Amino acid sequence: MKLPALLKKCQLKLGDDGIFLFVVILCTLLVMVLVNFPNHRNNVRLFQTRQNLASSVSELQCQNALLEKEITALRTDRYYIEALARKKFLLVAPGETVVLQSLPK
Repeated sequence: MKLPALLKKCQLKLGDDGIFLFVVILCTLLVMVLVNFPNHRNNVRLFQTRQNLASSVSELQCQNALLEKEITALRTDRYYIEALARKKFLLVAPGETVVLQSLPK
C-alpha cells in the first residue's frame, strides 16, 4: 500500500464538535502554562532561599552546640576557667615567673 493511501486511511475524522473540543483543550493547556510560568520562577527562587536558610540554620546549630559546651565548661571546669583567665586577662598564678620573648625582626 502506498503512503498517501495509508495516510488517507488513518486520518481521524473529526466533526465540528471534535475540532471545537480539541481547540478548547489546547487553549486550556496554553492558559495553564501561561499562568504557572511566573509561579515556576518564584518557586525556584523560594527553593534557593530555603536552601540558604537551611544551611544557615545548620551553621547556627553547630555554633549553639559549641556555646553550650563552653557554658558547661565555665560552670563546672575549674581548669578551663583558669586557662581562659590566663589567656584573656594575662593573669599569672602566685609564685610563677613570666618570661617575655621578643620576636625576631
